[in-house]
Amino acid sequence: MHSLQTPRLGKIKGRAGVKPKGSSVKPDEDTSSPITFRHWKVFHAVHDCGSFSDAAAFLHLSQPTICYTIARLEEHLGISLYYVDGRKVVITDAGKALLDRSRNLLKGAIALEDYARDLNDHTTVRLLCFVENLFPVSAIEPMIKQFSAAEVIVDAIGSKSLQRALNSKFPCFAVSSRVLEGCVGEPLVELEYVPVVCATHRLANATDLTSDILKDLPEVMLSDQAQSGWARPDMRGLRRSNPFVVSNIDTALEVLSASTAYAWLPQRLLPVVAHQAGTLYRALHGVGMFKRQFYVIRKIDLSQRELFVQFATMLKASIAAIG
Repeated sequence: MHSLQTPRLGKIKGRAGVKPKGSSVKPDEDTSSPITFRHWKVFHAVHDCGSFSDAAAFLHLSQPTICYTIARLEEHLGISLYYVDGRKVVITDAGKALLDRSRNLLKGAIALEDYARDLNDHTTVRLLCFVENLFPVSAIEPMIKQFSAAEVIVDAIGSKSLQRALNSKFPCFAVSSRVLEGCVGEPLVELEYVPVVCATHRLANATDLTSDILKDLPEVMLSDQAQSGWARPDMRGLRRSNPFVVSNIDTALEVLSASTAYAWLPQRLLPVVAHQAGTLYRALHGVGMFKRQFYVIRKIDLSQRELFVQFATMLKASIAAIG
């Protein structure tokens, strides 16, 4: 979340003589002072987190501070926003109406604060690019270095973390094997995954490989492959002896170069990735392949849409040029 030291949004007058039950005001506090961004952010955090304690942890504040802030907001507005039912905090009808009405206002204030901070810092526009770990980051790094319209920060993460990552306060997008809820996407490339070994592996030049041969080799798996039960139909049920699970393709290549293991990696981008790693690798043939479609996706309400279009267009052209 953002700093709580934010500009005030303006004063909202409550009904005279109405004081919500349980609210209190510190002696040195001016009850006529306007409602601030801090009050609304705490109000939304309590609803989104489901409790005062979880909201306190999310905003890095104490629980008494959260409770006091809500009480002050109720004092100003003259209405009750939440009530406690057992261990649950339940929003009132009036609170729900204010929540819906103020959500866009809160988003706008956050966006305005970010814009003002960028103006103050005189920084280049920053884009976050999250790459599903089944896709080789090193294959797109040269293109990213040439993209001068923005500073692009790349992070390879698991597919299960993409939805949360795309909620970043910065403009962000992802290379993903699926278009997530609340996002729009454009097809990027379909990759075919084949078994790959280091060029010095005893099977590097084999031409008649079978699934039975592979089952006796140690396997390097990306975390997404391990979590999704990654397996070809003709290889399901085959024993895998304690696979090495790694977080990205670059790490997988490092393991292959120092072991007798194999890994399922994208054949089309392998030459580029191998060149970046500085080691020779061989694709093994005879046991088929996996296919996975990838997309460039963004949140529907992304603020830097034109910049996203520029980057996506350049990214697709870069991948197409690989062959």
